[in-house]
Amino acid sequence: MHKKRIWRTAVLFLCLFVLGFVTAVYYSREISHCMGVPILTEEEYSRITEYTQQDLSGILLADGFPAAVDRETNTVYLSQNITEETYYTDLKGVVSSEDENILLYFAPDENLADMPAAVKNGHAFKLIANFADGSFAQCDVVFTALPVLNMDGDVAGVKKATEYDANGDRDIYSGTVSVWDGCYAGTGEYSAKSSAAQWHQRGNSTFRYDKKSWKLNFKDKEGNNADVDFLGLEADDDWVLNAVARDDTRLREKVVMDLWNNGMAQEEYNYKMSASQYVEVVTNGEYMGIYLLQRRLDAKYLELDESIQLAKGGKGHILYEPVDTTETEATLDTLVKLREGENVKYLDVDNWIDNSLFIDAFYMADNASRYNTYYIIKDIISQPQISIALWDTDFSFGIGYNLGFIHQPEKADEQRRNKDELYLLAEIHPDIYSRMSQRWQQLRQGVLSTENVLNTITANHTRLTDSGAFARDDAKWPDEYGGTDTYEAMCRYVSTRLEYLDSCYENGDVIRETGDTVPDR
Repeated sequence: MHKKRIWRTAVLFLCLFVLGFVTAVYYSREISHCMGVPILTEEEYSRITEYTQQDLSGILLADGFPAAVDRETNTVYLSQNITEETYYTDLKGVVSSEDENILLYFAPDENLADMPAAVKNGHAFKLIANFADGSFAQCDVVFTALPVLNMDGDVAGVKKATEYDANGDRDIYSGTVSVWDGCYAGTGEYSAKSSAAQWHQRGNSTFRYDKKSWKLNFKDKEGNNADVDFLGLEADDDWVLNAVARDDTRLREKVVMDLWNNGMAQEEYNYKMSASQYVEVVTNGEYMGIYLLQRRLDAKYLELDESIQLAKGGKGHILYEPVDTTETEATLDTLVKLREGENVKYLDVDNWIDNSLFIDAFYMADNASRYNTYYIIKDIISQPQISIALWDTDFSFGIGYNLGFIHQPEKADEQRRNKDELYLLAEIHPDIYSRMSQRWQQLRQGVLSTENVLNTITANHTRLTDSGAFARDDAKWPDEYGGTDTYEAMCRYVSTRLEYLDSCYENGDVIRETGDTVPDR
């Protein structure tokens, strides 16, 4: 009996030892993986002495979708939520091979122990593919704190030019768009989505740039329009992929949209600007850098019912472009008379004042001329009410035009607004100058305070630099303005400009510039 007890105790200890050993091995294997891929030891890595040159773009998957791979450099881009505490074992998602017979490994790398620094510095980790024939190939893996968008498709048709399009017909591509977001909508959750899509180039003055902007239209399996929610920007089938190519800082439009949507748009008489998020883009196997994925300004996004007309303004005239609503002769007539001055009386004055002050704050030249403005017209037949929504604001913060686009920070002490509309409104609303002065001072205590504007600029700049994306984009695309258009220059411009405008709006009388007269109608 005593011997049996000893035997049972020995067996129990043996079982516990085996269980402990298996558990230790299991956890040791877990911590030696990154995104589901084993990490080789130094000894294992040293045994691989020869690599074949092979394009891995058709082999690698990220969460089941073809990975975003720049074929020229053989670099994979992967989105992750990176904080100061992020360790490589915290990285979400799975990297795998389309062929189960191809095994993947990460090379050992001391930078895995400091992911925030590795990401900020754009460090490239080595991913190794072991083929069934025993050969090896490798590629670089770059982790980014920005979402990654991969477009892969072929020309499938042509979009015919309209009478307003000076750049001619545009190719329509058909394929797949995939988006990986390491921190979906700021929640910290990991997201990977893919959809069939069509896209064509957009833009007029930026059409000739090598870094193209695109209009995206998402489709279901039957080829019908399909609403897709990317990056927490809510679901839609029509999106804009904005190349921000005319902006060396990559900040202007995002900063303006953030300031407006987080502050000005809270007023019931104002309409929101496009919602957007930064992404790094790979198009047909070529890394293209930083873009803004944006919602389009249309009736759906602005939540307009069918009785409200929406049309786009033009430079010196009106582009009669209906947006998701049926345009009527009354709409055309209303807009023509607005340009001629007769229908200024129908402008929503509170909305006009906020837009005018906002345009002036950041010297938004195209928007002041109404070239990049949408008109929202209520009660078109009985008693029209016209409101303004802003769009496409890269012509701002000192960017001007003189036989080409130029950076002119000296414009920090010059006002910019639609003076014709102002003077005509003053005939109807004699108190408009004092109202503008009071509203400016109110805004300077909140959304347009120097601190809030600089904090918004800095937050976006930090996001671009800490993700490593800004350095990659800067290496890909040459400076548009010879190195003068920088984050630091933008901060100086804003501080100078807001202080200058304080002096202009301190007293309503000084808004009317010396020598200005009310134009005859």
